[in-house]
Amino acid sequence: MTLSLTNCTSSPQLTHVRKWLLWCFGGFMLICMGFAKADEPYTERVGLVLSGGGARGLAHVGVLHALEERNIQVDAVVGTSMGAIVGALYAAGRDASGVEQVARTTDWAYAFTDRTPRTDTPYIFRQLDSGLAADYRISINQGRVVVPRGILQGLHLSQILDSLFVPYQETGNFDDLPIPYRAVAADLVTGEAVVLDHGRLSTAVRASMSIPGLMEPVEWQDKLLVDGGIANNMPVSVLQEMGFERLIVVDVGSPLRKAEGIENLVDVMDQLSGLMVRGNTEKQASLTGEKDILITPNLDDIANTSFDAVDDAIEAGYQAATRALEEHPYWRSFAVQRGGEQEHKDQAAPMPVVEFIEIQTSGTVNKRVLRHRLRQQLGEPLDTTQLHEDISAMYGLDHFKMIRYHMEEKNNKQGLVLEVEQRHGGTSFFRLGMSVSDDFRGNGEYGLGASMRMAGLNKLGGTAFIRGDIGTRPRLEGRFVQPLDEQMNYFVEPKLLYSAELIDLYDLDVQSKALARYRRTERQAGLSVGRQLYRQLGEVRAGVVRTRGDIGFVSGQNLDDTIRGYDDGYYAASVGWDTLDDLAFPKRGTRWQFEWQWHRKSLYAQQNFQRYHVDATFARSWNRYTFMLEGIASISDTNHRDFATVMPIGGFLSLSGTAPNSHWGQHRALVRTVMFARLGEQSLLPAAVPVYAGFSLEKGNVWDKHSDIKWSESITAGSVFLGAKTLLGPAYLSLGINEGGDMAVNLFLGQLFR
Repeated sequence: MTLSLTNCTSSPQLTHVRKWLLWCFGGFMLICMGFAKADEPYTERVGLVLSGGGARGLAHVGVLHALEERNIQVDAVVGTSMGAIVGALYAAGRDASGVEQVARTTDWAYAFTDRTPRTDTPYIFRQLDSGLAADYRISINQGRVVVPRGILQGLHLSQILDSLFVPYQETGNFDDLPIPYRAVAADLVTGEAVVLDHGRLSTAVRASMSIPGLMEPVEWQDKLLVDGGIANNMPVSVLQEMGFERLIVVDVGSPLRKAEGIENLVDVMDQLSGLMVRGNTEKQASLTGEKDILITPNLDDIANTSFDAVDDAIEAGYQAATRALEEHPYWRSFAVQRGGEQEHKDQAAPMPVVEFIEIQTSGTVNKRVLRHRLRQQLGEPLDTTQLHEDISAMYGLDHFKMIRYHMEEKNNKQGLVLEVEQRHGGTSFFRLGMSVSDDFRGNGEYGLGASMRMAGLNKLGGTAFIRGDIGTRPRLEGRFVQPLDEQMNYFVEPKLLYSAELIDLYDLDVQSKALARYRRTERQAGLSVGRQLYRQLGEVRAGVVRTRGDIGFVSGQNLDDTIRGYDDGYYAASVGWDTLDDLAFPKRGTRWQFEWQWHRKSLYAQQNFQRYHVDATFARSWNRYTFMLEGIASISDTNHRDFATVMPIGGFLSLSGTAPNSHWGQHRALVRTVMFARLGEQSLLPAAVPVYAGFSLEKGNVWDKHSDIKWSESITAGSVFLGAKTLLGPAYLSLGINEGGDMAVNLFLGQLFR
């Protein structure tokens, strides 16, 4: 039996049901279409492209704020150079406020230097290098000078990046981050762009930021990688090749200079670099289409190195993004939602708990020596601030090229792994210095010095030190510092020293010309043992010293033709402490030392006597202003006059207004206050180096006999000065005057507060 629907007649009830079903179905379709319309912005994948540009890249943070307040979610981020670090932070889970906090709290000046803070180097090394004003180092390996592949190794930058991405170091594939991420670097061999999509996140960012010539290239698999800006500074093509339909592109690159803006060699080199970067940036910009948006912040007043212009850069990025979004026919429909945040954002991932510590190194120095320098406690969250201080102290030993760290899981435990790479170019260094003091009246001293330090010579970190000076005070010195334990607390130090200096004796009433000139030469040998104090900020030591010297008449009036030579020997004990941050223009810290010498005839001294030496420096700063208080005293308990222990005073900050080293005596005391301020950008001085202005008040003298020491017979002096940190070291130009009316203009080049 066949049933034909066409022959059936519908009842009124069936017709009513059919109409009702049709209305329900139509309503359902309309609702679905409405939801589809509401969700339409997310049916196309949105990619964020962040270009390189140094400090100008801080504008990316403002762009992120503009996107978040409109609740615009991005599905992937790609960045080059500064865009790589901002993009990595955003992709790793920080929101715009979290990225801004990193931008504001990071010490960018510290990040782009390899110099270990002075207080992180061992106390012994600080004292050995204290007279070498210019810190120019030359690495030596097997008798050959080693030229590095970059001015900087990127030590501090690598530390900072490691700490920022610790929670995500186990993420092998960058697609597994909260937002998929790519960093762009360049192959130094071929010049081609390299897209980094896996591996260690901090290393990928470091590679993308390695400015050629400035920073050591990053070894990645079989490639040498440098800053991606030379190959693809605004990597639009990367996300297009990944199939992203809509791109938000941010261009913070520097514009090319005009002819009138190219005035010197630096400008020429900058323009050549700009031509390369700008060319590939414009090529990438041409790939954008109607669906894409190109944001170009107004950064005319912000240079690549203006990391102090955080506020201006962020605001410029925010304003440019706001205008571009409002002008785009698609993005203008996304209204500002104050306080809105993206759902998947996680402001701060917790630091992992350290359950074990492993040190990976193939260097000479024993692993246990390094382990003892780490204060990280097992069972506690990783303390990156403390870890950075410990790593900085390791760098201060001059044994290592690079120290990296990461968290690793082994046997169901999370541990801290320290990767220590010894210097391939050797651990021997030359350091140079220069000193000049001249009062423009024929009285002056000069010297050129160099030191060589050979570090990490054995498992406990033994270090040899050789120093030589030429000039008015020639000197040749050799020391060997041998730690006696793995903590490097106890040490033994033998030393040999040859030195010579001119002794100018003046009539106290005539400062223009020396009455007599002698030359003193000494040969000295010593041996001491000691212990370093609290993270090597100070030390106590005891030792014995043997000295032989000769005195020769040079010119003028020979005051005593019986003077020939002398012998001396003494036991010594000392304690010292040093937290000064700088010896040229210190801002904070203290430095003091007390030494007791017990001169004995049994050690070939002329007679038995004791000498006490103390010097102390205190420095504090308020904004641009620094106040210093210093005291120096060297006094013995005898009235005997001995050329072996005669000491000078005179010159800038040492009774200013008097000729340099014009007063000599067996006993010396000096106190002084110094105040100086760094001149700001509004200074009238057209200087491209840090310039300081200050003044000093001084009081002191030298005496031949212990019984003559009286504060009432001390000399009062003072000075005003300009100072600068130059390529040759700190330099000072002063006008000094003392209570006797002597006035002198003095040029001093070298370290004063040592």
